[in-house]
Amino acid sequence: MTELIERVLTERELEWESTGPGAYVVTLPGTHKLKTVVNLIAGEHALRVEAFVMRRPDERHEELWAWLLQRNARMYGVSFSIDGAGDVYLTGRV
Repeated sequence: MTELIERVLTERELEWESTGPGAYVVTLPGTHKLKTVVNLIAGEHALRVEAFVMRRPDERHEELWAWLLQRNARMYGVSFSIDGAGDVYLTGRV
C-alpha cells in the first residue's frame, strides 16, 4: 500500500514526507494561500486520515465536545476526535 500512496502523492504534486513505516505528512493546498496538513497512516486493512481542526477552546469546551458528538452521528466516513490536550481533529478511515 505504501508504494501506491507515494506514487499518488507524487503524481498529484503534493508536498509530503514519510514520518515512519506507512506514515506520511501531506500538505494539501487551499485557497487564499492556506494549507491543510494531514497525516496518512497505512494500516494492514485500512488507511487512517487525520487533520488538525482547532486547539482546545479556553471556554465552554464541554459544549463544543457535545456538539462534535452530535455531528459525528450524522457524518459518514469521518468523525471528530480530541486528543489528551483537548485539541480537535477530523479522523477518517478508508
